[in-house]
Amino acid sequence: MAKKLTSKAETDKEFNRIESEARHHAKHLNPMLRNIYNYVIACTDFKRDKVELYERNGNLARTTWVTYRGKRYVFTYNYKARCVDLREGSLKGQTKRQFDGSEAPGLVVSKLKPFFW
Repeated sequence: MAKKLTSKAETDKEFNRIESEARHHAKHLNPMLRNIYNYVIACTDFKRDKVELYERNGNLARTTWVTYRGKRYVFTYNYKARCVDLREGSLKGQTKRQFDGSEAPGLVVSKLKPFFW
């Protein structure tokens, strides 16, 4: 079920949960996850945009939806490729970008800039 996050403070708290899970399941993605988060959250206007975290029975399901300026994007962990996919629209949407954890902060920003500005 999608949990709507309505403020930066609430989103910060939930992102800390995501980071904690990543340390356990996908350590190679830290600190790149923080770079994605910092950039996207800086672009987000909670009066206009929507951030939703997917949970199953109260547990993180490693998927976050961001509706930004009317377009819906999905950040999801790709188990097979061991990376984070940025997809358009839905979990089955076109993969727009992949982040494998090797990206420097500047590369993360340049990969996200076409979608979040």
